[in-house]
Order: sequence, then C-alpha cells, then structure tokens
Amino acid sequence: MKLSEGLAALAEKAKNVETRVDEYTREEQAKRDALKEKWSAEYAKAEQDWNTAFAEVDSSMNAWWSGIQSNYENHKAEQKAKWDAWKAEHDLAKAERNAENAEADAAAAVAYAQLVANEAQAIAIEAVGARAHAEDLKGG
Repeated sequence: MKLSEGLAALAEKAKNVETRVDEYTREEQAKRDALKEKWSAEYAKAEQDWNTAFAEVDSSMNAWWSGIQSNYENHKAEQKAKWDAWKAEHDLAKAERNAENAEADAAAAVAYAQLVANEAQAIAIEAVGARAHAEDLKGG
C-alpha cells in the first residue's frame, strides 16, 4: 500500500470518526435539550401547582381570619350590650335610691319645719302673754 493510499484511508477513517463524533454530539445535545425542555415544563407545572396551592391556602387563611374577626366583633357587641343593660339597670336603681333619699330628706325637713313652726307659735303666744303681763304691771 502506498503512502498516499494509507493517508487517504486514514483521512477516510478520520472523516468517519469526525462524522460519528458530530452525530454523537448532536444526539447528546438533543438529549440535553429534551431534558432541559422536560425539566422546564416540570418546573413550570410545579410553579403553577405551588401558586395554585398558595392561593387556596391564602384564600382559606383570609376566610379563617375574617371569621375570627367577625366572631370577635359579635362577641364584643354582645358584651357591650350586656354591660349597657347592666349599667342602665344599676343607674336606674341608683336613681331610685337617690330619689327615695331625697324624698326622705324632704319629709324630715317638712317635719322639722312643722316642729319649728309649732314651737315658734308657742313662743309667740308666750311672748304675747309676757307682754300683756308686763303691760298690766305698768298700768296697773
């Protein structure tokens, strides 16, 4: 075999190896691209699932929190109504006690005034009698 034929055969083998390497590289690149595409799709799906689940949890939490706030506001309103009713009842009782005390004070003042008026009348009669006696002694 001549050198040129050996070189041509070697060149042909090199070309075949080069072709196989190019095919292998393309196949591997295609596999990597397919994996990348698959993983990107899986990531997008997982992200969508995550966002959907998060939105459901967020909605659920908002509903739960709104329920707690609503229950608290209702409880607070009930307690205020009970407090207002209790206060009104006790304010009425206090007002009635104050009115009864004022009426008793007025009755005592009227009784004292009547006693003083009777005493004043008795003293006035006594004074008239004393004056009459004094006048009798002077004139008489």
